[in-house]
Amino acid sequence: MKLSLTIPESPGLVYLVPAFDFVGLLLALVLLTGVVTKENYVEISLPVSEFRGSRLGDESPVVVNVKQGIKGPIFYVAKEAVEQSRLEEAIEREAKARSTTLVALRMDQSSSISLQQKIIDLTRRLGYRLKVAQQTSDDGQN
Repeated sequence: MKLSLTIPESPGLVYLVPAFDFVGLLLALVLLTGVVTKENYVEISLPVSEFRGSRLGDESPVVVNVKQGIKGPIFYVAKEAVEQSRLEEAIEREAKARSTTLVALRMDQSSSISLQQKIIDLTRRLGYRLKVAQQTSDDGQN
């Protein structure tokens, strides 16, 4: 018994339907793999210079901010206002809480160098390491 077609033409387009499915699958895979791929980053290690400070690493320093106010300098240790007479206690307390020996100092540009030197002397006398961070302008912007 021989098979015969009931349609007078040959059904050639029926064989192309899986090809369209295959092309659609390939396009979907190409589009999805572009979204899923990870982006690779390159780390650049620049040498330490006097214009760019060294990294603090994993240490969490005690941050001392000095802002110049109308009545004189205002000291902040860990974002809490501190009087100048209690600055030594506040630094020691925060250093024990963070278990660190590093103090970072940020001062307004309008603050005097003699005040900066007093704070440097205070931290050195206490036995802490000091990093002088950037000086900020009066409006709080860097």
